Amino acid sequence: MSGLLVIISGPSGVGKDTIIDRLLSQNPEQFCYSISATTRAPRGNEVNGKDYFFINDMEFLTMINENKFLEWAEYNDNFYGTPLNYVKIMIAQDKVILTEIEVKGALEIMSKDIRKLSIFLMPPDKDELLNRLQKRSTDDEDSIKKRLEIAGWEMQQSHNFDEIVVNDEIDATVSKISQIIHNILNI
Repeated sequence: MSGLLVIISGPSGVGKDTIIDRLLSQNPEQFCYSISATTRAPRGNEVNGKDYFFINDMEFLTMINENKFLEWAEYNDNFYGTPLNYVKIMIAQDKVILTEIEVKGALEIMSKDIRKLSIFLMPPDKDELLNRLQKRSTDDEDSIKKRLEIAGWEMQQSHNFDEIVVNDEIDATVSKISQIIHNILNI
């Protein structure tokens, strides 16, 4: 076996974090999480260095100029990026690196020469996506509206991914993604 970067992408509110948390808990020795850098403010109980590397705009721009990201993008008025060095180290250690990346960043990584698998998480429908965004209570109505507009474009990009998985039931979705990963790794 060798390492693998697993890109999990999809619209905001589709359940990417929940899926990744479940996969990590089922395979803690083989799977690890790729922590992204972001310029957005922490939400709730998010911890710097665990959930994200929370940095300011100047630090982020310096890292861009020094080519320290596998990908980076601006999303909803904030920057997000995947630190390149961390991913390379984990692949060399035969780890499966799970990363949650917005669609533009995922498309950028897909053009890179790195062992990867891209999975697009699709909501059952737009009404359910709206319901999930409202339930999590992290955004105001204007932000939710903007996220839904972005989601329309993102879902149109799903055909660019290796796999499309509809997240209509969490346990079934986790099981399906786990099986896809194991099939790629031949384990």
